Amino acid sequence: MIVESHDIIRYLDDHFPGPKLMPASHDEAARIRPWMELGDALQMSIKSLTYDRLFRDKFPPTEEKCAFYAAHQRNPDLVAFYRRFLDGFDPEDLKHYDEAVADFLARTNDQLGKTAWLAGDAITLADFSAVVNVHRATKLGHDLAAYPATLAWYETIEARPSFHQAITSYVP
Repeated sequence: MIVESHDIIRYLDDHFPGPKLMPASHDEAARIRPWMELGDALQMSIKSLTYDRLFRDKFPPTEEKCAFYAAHQRNPDLVAFYRRFLDGFDPEDLKHYDEAVADFLARTNDQLGKTAWLAGDAITLADFSAVVNVHRATKLGHDLAAYPATLAWYETIEARPSFHQAITSYVP
């Protein structure tokens, strides 16, 4: 089973018809990879802030849920994460995570001040990968008005018919 989003979107791009989102040219593809890696590196920050700010009230952690999860989850890192969620995340860690999200937004804003899309003049997997994190950042309280180029880019992608189907229809 494949669960990594980047693996899934690469597979879809490789195996289904339509415009290719990962260029065949090595040089063009090289402009995409750093954005996808940056998004990967952001995941612990996004996940921790999401659990702390969005899920804590909606899905409060309990000792019973933690015990059940520990008994059924094979990955000890995921069990440890749930324990941190139950016990409460360290405020310094949350501050660091917020700073990482702000840095990501600043980097996207810098790039999008130079090019229409993250990897150049055409929409690519870099954009579809990053927009999920930007969307989540807005839900976590980051104001895109501080990042005008990112805001314009986000609004362009958000206006696509597929955005609601792929992103907002799955938000709890």
